[in-house]
Amino acid sequence: MTFREFLSLGSTWIIILPFVVGSILFAYLTFNSKLVLLLVILGLIPHVFFGVSSKFPGLPINFSFNLYAIIEFIIMFIICRSVIQSNFPYFTAVRRWTFLSSIVLYVFISTFLILRHGIRHVFVSELVFVNSFMFTAWILLYFYLILIDDRSEFTFQHSTTWYFISYLLFSATSALVFIFWNYKASGIIILKSFSYIKNLFNIVLYVFIAAGFFMDYKNSKKCMKIS
Repeated sequence: MTFREFLSLGSTWIIILPFVVGSILFAYLTFNSKLVLLLVILGLIPHVFFGVSSKFPGLPINFSFNLYAIIEFIIMFIICRSVIQSNFPYFTAVRRWTFLSSIVLYVFISTFLILRHGIRHVFVSELVFVNSFMFTAWILLYFYLILIDDRSEFTFQHSTTWYFISYLLFSATSALVFIFWNYKASGIIILKSFSYIKNLFNIVLYVFIAAGFFMDYKNSKKCMKIS
C-alpha cells in the first residue's frame, strides 16, 4: 500500500473514531458537541458509500455528498453563530452583519449551483468550496474576536477550540482543492499535493473532533468533583 493509498483509506474511515467516542460519551456532551456528533453521523453515509463504491457500484455517492454539504452548512451556521453570540454578546453589529450576509449569499449561490448542475448525479464541488470559504471566515472571526477582547482567552480546555481549529485547517485546504476540482483530471502536480494535504487534514479533523468530545467528558467530570 502506497502512502497515497494509506492517506485516502484513512481519510475515508477515520470518521468512525469520533462516531464511537461521541456515542460512548454522549451523556457528557454539550449541545454544540451533540450537533457536531450529528454531523459525524450524517457524514458516515457518504463516507461509507465512497468506501464501498468499488464493491457496490451505483450507490448515490454524489447525491449523498451534495446533500451532506447543504446540511453541514446549516449545522455549522448554528454552531458558529451560537458560539460567537454566547462568547461575544456585545459585538452585535459584527455578528448580525456576518451571519445575515452569509445566509443570503449561501442561499443565492447554492440555489444557482443546484439549478445549474442538479444535485443527484453530479458532484457539485463549488458547493463544498462555498462551505469551506464560509466556515473559514466564521472561525477566523471567532479567533479575531478573542484576540481583540480582553475578557476572552484562547484555551484548549473547551471542546469548541478543538472543533474550530480542525475545521479551519480542513476548510482552508478544501477550498484550495475544490475550487480547482474540475481540473483534477489534468494531472497538475500541485493539485495532487493539495489532495494529499486535504486527506491529511481530514484525518486531523475527525481526530480533533474526538478530542473535543473527550474534553467535554473531562470538563463534566471536573464539574462533578467540584460540586
